[in-house]
Amino acid sequence: MYTQCPGCKTVFRIDVARLRSAHGEVLCQRCHIVFNALGALSETVSEATSESPGNSALPPSLGPAETVATSRYEQEMRQDTVHGADGLPSFSADANRPVRRRVPERSVEAPPVEPEGSADSRFAGWGWGLGSTALLLLALGQLAVFEGPRLAQQEDLRAGLEWLCRPLRCSLPEFHQLDRIRIVDRALQAAPDDIDGFEFSLIMVNQARLPQAYPTLRLALTEVNGAPIAVRQFKPEEYLGSVRPGSMPVGQPVEVRLLLARPAREIGGFSFELI
Repeated sequence: MYTQCPGCKTVFRIDVARLRSAHGEVLCQRCHIVFNALGALSETVSEATSESPGNSALPPSLGPAETVATSRYEQEMRQDTVHGADGLPSFSADANRPVRRRVPERSVEAPPVEPEGSADSRFAGWGWGLGSTALLLLALGQLAVFEGPRLAQQEDLRAGLEWLCRPLRCSLPEFHQLDRIRIVDRALQAAPDDIDGFEFSLIMVNQARLPQAYPTLRLALTEVNGAPIAVRQFKPEEYLGSVRPGSMPVGQPVEVRLLLARPAREIGGFSFELI
């Protein structure tokens, strides 16, 4: 059951059994006044907060019991008045101060009831928060999917994109930055062990902060005047001798050696490119 304090309009949940043992007297824990709740009981909070006689335009008339209580209170106030030496009272009751009834020994202390809908409001707030988070993750996931190939090549962004892709089960292209590969040495010389051909050697180092895919090597042999003689591209598994070369480690020199057949025309030079 529920009731409403006529003073501060706070709604309380009331135990009927305890209310009967206290003869209907209730102590408001918010404004600390005592009121009789037997005439203002409701089944729901909404009924308890509906307009009560205390909210009507005209104040309710005092019943016989309340009239007697008021008269006794006025008599006690007159008897308790202290007079000074000049015969004038040194203390008098404030006529505008609300009269608070003495707390009965069997009154029920009623804690305020939390307004209906507050729990729903909290759940709604949580729902909005979770929904906003989900939309943010979805937007970031779409950014990773559509802009992933370009953003995945940024060293500072790749770790964050990989974190976003894990829950979305997406994959990023291999990290590949050719400008972060430094060529330490390269040479073209006659092949050893009496092989009729040439040997091309190359040493390169990955200077990026992340391991990256091995590049494809494009090698061109030219005449003395620069005219091309032969051009060929070598995939990582060809110049590394491994079916699955993996990723190029960071800061470790990688040596490449390729045996080339002697062309029909005399070689005057060479050029290469990482692609």
